[in-house]
Amino acid sequence: MSEYKTDRMPPHSEEAEKGLLGSVLRDPVTVLTMSRNEQKLNETSFFVPVHRVLWTVLCAMFDEAEKIDLLTVGEKLNDLGQLDAIGGREYLEQLYDSSITIAYSADYAGIVRSKWILRDAAWMARKIQDEAYGAEDAEQFLATIPERFLSIAEGISNEPERIDAYNTVIAEVTAAKERQMAIRDGRPAGPPPYVATGFEDLDKSMGGGMRNVLYMLGGEQSAGKTTLVSQIMKHVARNCRGNEKVLCFSLDASAEEHAARDMTTASKVSLPKITAGFAKKDQMKRFADSAADLATLPIVIDEECKTLPMQKSKARLLSMKGQVKLIVVDYIQRVRIGDHRVDQDRNYALSCIAGDYKDLGHELGCPVIALSQFNNAGKGDLSRFAMMGDMRSCGEMAEIAHGIWLLSKDRNLINAKGTVTHTGAPEENGIRPVWLDNAKNKNGPIGKAAMWLYAKYFFFVEAEEGAFKAAAENAEHGRPVHRPSDYEDENEDSPEEEKQEEIIL
Repeated sequence: MSEYKTDRMPPHSEEAEKGLLGSVLRDPVTVLTMSRNEQKLNETSFFVPVHRVLWTVLCAMFDEAEKIDLLTVGEKLNDLGQLDAIGGREYLEQLYDSSITIAYSADYAGIVRSKWILRDAAWMARKIQDEAYGAEDAEQFLATIPERFLSIAEGISNEPERIDAYNTVIAEVTAAKERQMAIRDGRPAGPPPYVATGFEDLDKSMGGGMRNVLYMLGGEQSAGKTTLVSQIMKHVARNCRGNEKVLCFSLDASAEEHAARDMTTASKVSLPKITAGFAKKDQMKRFADSAADLATLPIVIDEECKTLPMQKSKARLLSMKGQVKLIVVDYIQRVRIGDHRVDQDRNYALSCIAGDYKDLGHELGCPVIALSQFNNAGKGDLSRFAMMGDMRSCGEMAEIAHGIWLLSKDRNLINAKGTVTHTGAPEENGIRPVWLDNAKNKNGPIGKAAMWLYAKYFFFVEAEEGAFKAAAENAEHGRPVHRPSDYEDENEDSPEEEKQEEIIL
């Protein structure tokens, strides 16, 4: 960071700097290794100019495997023409005497590092203050502030050694094995090391659940994209502990729309029935009572953050209050960079946005699910199910994603000759057959899973193997597609009431 002019003295500790440099003169190997590798100190970490000069010389001598003591350092400074500038050999002796032992060198290094961070933060705050007078877009300007301060921490963070990555994987695998053994033995197992979606087939294909990467969800119209992601959000939220939260950037639906759908799912009272005034008293009560439980779920619905910088700031600020377990974006195509020159090229802008979401997941330690709109051309093709290329402005966006999930309604597939190549299961009583295609999966296999979408109540149920084929055969022979046990609702209206409702609606 650059220095700034102010009437106040920037944060620093001259005594700690002296103590650290004196410790280096006594034991350069131990103290320099600790200061550089653990505390990440460099010449800018020191406030006093002569200390910066001396630190630079000491590090250069250490890197060249030169002997470091009072005599050799004095000679090196003299050769460089800097001995008098630092105060001569007398000052080196003062530094040496200021640190009788290296026992406190780690404490000195910690103080130097702390003051260094505070100076950079003070410089950044003054820079932001100066820029605020000329800023034109207040929201865009505010959105950049948290990221600037976080960049200070990132610049001085300790980078892990490569072996640490392998050790982390070994620890995760060992923990997963121990957890499964605990479950088998009936012992407390603790939380899983991944974020489960709540859908068994999908979680199994990902090795237990979602990792801290980007997943994309696309689907045909009325295939239940929002329903699926909402169900995942609630499953994750119900497994949150302490201050953990789920964050949803909802650019397509309001918080009230999310609430109404969730209340419908929880109460099993269809939303059209409620909004049109056809619900009975007990149904109305059940619908209203569901709000109490849902309100306790740690889900944050954000409708205001429409640009990428604002969303990143919101997520980072929320993570400071507690772990963010999952981030959902609905829809990625509605997100903007905030720079009209970049946003004009939607393919490029979306690849940048997807890349930043992936990085954000790594940074905050949580998965990110981004919903994707479909191209209009792909929606009308009845010869196939959904494909990755159907996602609008797909391009590099699909390459960046760690996993891609696609939803397709099970239906008759008809080729160019008009031949039915696949007989789909019919929809009955608002129960819609849907395929969940794990189309891209860097953690395991790909493939489709059959799901029943209860469209009236906004929730999915995993179908048994062969369920769609059996449903199609039942329909062909005039038998009910769903057995009563498949679709039980003790509050379901009689056929006469349903018919009356359909006529009025």
